[in-house]
Amino acid sequence: MNKSFLTRIMPLALAIGCLTYQAQANDINGAISGAIVGIEESVEVQIKDLSRGQIKTITPVDGEFRLGSLTPGKYIVSIISSGRVIEAREVVVPLGGTTQVVLGGSENIEEVTVTASRISQVDTSIAESGMVISADQLIELPVARNLQAVTMLAPGVSLGDNAFEGEGVVSFAGSSVAENTSYINGLNTTNFRTGVGFSKVPFEFYDTIQVKTGGYSAKFGRSTGGVMNATAKSGTNDFKAGVNAYSDWQLSTVPNTYGNLYKFVFLAR
Repeated sequence: MNKSFLTRIMPLALAIGCLTYQAQANDINGAISGAIVGIEESVEVQIKDLSRGQIKTITPVDGEFRLGSLTPGKYIVSIISSGRVIEAREVVVPLGGTTQVVLGGSENIEEVTVTASRISQVDTSIAESGMVISADQLIELPVARNLQAVTMLAPGVSLGDNAFEGEGVVSFAGSSVAENTSYINGLNTTNFRTGVGFSKVPFEFYDTIQVKTGGYSAKFGRSTGGVMNATAKSGTNDFKAGVNAYSDWQLSTVPNTYGNLYKFVFLAR
């Protein structure tokens, strides 16, 4: 092959690879968007991460604002005017989703009208189907401690054929078990040799798990089945430690890392 051709094509390939990884990594974050009503003075919107203490400030345009690339978790959204907090509200940013918030309008109220209607459980701003579940929610559910069991909580997901081996052997809407992809913190962990299964981490490491069963973006390429998109726990400003103990008297694979008869897991984050 012509050496000059390789010299020209390599930078382009590297650039495309970097853009692809960045696009995948962006989907492990969330966003906050909203509007400010009833306030005519010049204001700024301050968004504070309650876990890490990070603060970001944005100036609304025509009363509307949006801030992306936020780590999933709890935030305080405040209206700031001349260094003074006019209104603040706590919101939760989900994995791969956008939280809507409306601020202002609390002053000079002449009339309050209360109406009731059914709240839609479907985010109509996106075309994806699936679910997002956090580690705190998994603690309350009687589900096995592996990604396969969590994935099967999503509609349209079923257990794959027993002829295939490996964790994560599930079928999305009748597709083959080799048509799925798995991501952890934006990194593709799918088995590239067979397409069946994926690299795994200890279950305690998972913070949020997103299951995409259809309608997802083209940036999750090489998948005609479904996508398992997970994020791992990360540090905060508060030191936390925990000890988990599990037992299974019927295991025949001892000793090994993930299936010991008595498994003690120490977490510090």
